[in-house]
Amino acid sequence: MKTSHTFGVQFITRTTKREKDIGKVYVRITVDKARVEISLKKSIHLVNWNKGKGCVKGSNPNANY
Repeated sequence: MKTSHTFGVQFITRTTKREKDIGKVYVRITVDKARVEISLKKSIHLVNWNKGKGCVKGSNPNANY
């Protein structure tokens, strides 16, 4: 009997209505279609965020945390 399990990790940002240019960083963990999002308690300017790769652009001081 074969069993198949899935596991995924994504880093995403979320903005608030007041601050459209700064986003909070979250990690989304998915196991067998069950999804959980956990805040990393970090904020980043969205111009420094690479949405396609899910990481910070460049080597600025905000990227080294």
